[in-house]
Amino acid sequence: MTTSYRLPAPGGALAVAILGLACTHPSEAPRWAHVGQSCPADAPIVELPATLRDSVRRLWAAFRTDDDRWADLAREVPGGFAGMMLEGGLVVFLVDTTQRDAALAALAARGALQGREPKRVRVRKARWDFAQLIDWYHYLNLSAWSDSGEVQSDIDEEHNRISYGVMGASGRRRLERVLAQLRPPPPCFLVAIEVVGPPPEKAVSRVPARLGSDTTRIILPDTVSRGREFPMTVPTFGGGCIRELAPTDVSVHGLRARVTFYHVRRQGAFCLGDRIEFRQTVQLRFDKSGLATIELRGVTNGLEFGDAKPQWVIVERHVVVR
Repeated sequence: MTTSYRLPAPGGALAVAILGLACTHPSEAPRWAHVGQSCPADAPIVELPATLRDSVRRLWAAFRTDDDRWADLAREVPGGFAGMMLEGGLVVFLVDTTQRDAALAALAARGALQGREPKRVRVRKARWDFAQLIDWYHYLNLSAWSDSGEVQSDIDEEHNRISYGVMGASGRRRLERVLAQLRPPPPCFLVAIEVVGPPPEKAVSRVPARLGSDTTRIILPDTVSRGREFPMTVPTFGGGCIRELAPTDVSVHGLRARVTFYHVRRQGAFCLGDRIEFRQTVQLRFDKSGLATIELRGVTNGLEFGDAKPQWVIVERHVVVR
């Protein structure tokens, strides 16, 4: 498997972080946005109109990032610079690959090759240069972050496009409607939309809590008084998309109690791949004397990411009721 990394622009810092992120939703492959226009294979490159371009650049002038420095390179370097990445070596994207030598020499002179020799750098063909991408990106984002259902966006230099992530197919349709209403709308082969999570109405669910294997950590008294409430504390485990407790189901019939623990799972585009221990306390009461049985119900497997089936487990504990 080949791993790709994005390089910073000259003057930017390269930071590599392992965040333990895990995708919570099996996503479809990104698809080109449908905004009501026909897109033949030879559809032309369409730049953002100059009046809009200049206006958008003024709006974003105070928020410069590495993307803006790459856009500066695209305006200065021959060949239509479209970004670069590490993929077993440095790869530079150019609109016109026949200008490879001139482009790499210009990038090296500006310190953009991070000290690498131009002859060792590979180039790949791109459709859009990075200045065109960022102008469209800034323009589209003035409207896309409204009620479109968008949750993430990026200039994807590897695939030479603007990428949006949405929650559910309904989020895709909302974003496409927003983009189609723009004047001008985005041109062909510029914007791709990916469903990265479930729609909001399916994102929150109650799931059985995961019980620990160490039953000695369950805390409850050996002897309780008839007709009086007493606490029982049980460790349960979440993490990922599970970060809060749901109400516990408790039923008592005579000298037998059934307690089922639950968590709240909120599926987003991404969730941390961590583990959280909860301490869940419930109040129980028996109105008869004798040896009472408490049936604790939960699961043995993690349900943090929504694609696993519950593996139910029952743990029994006993108390004497006097």
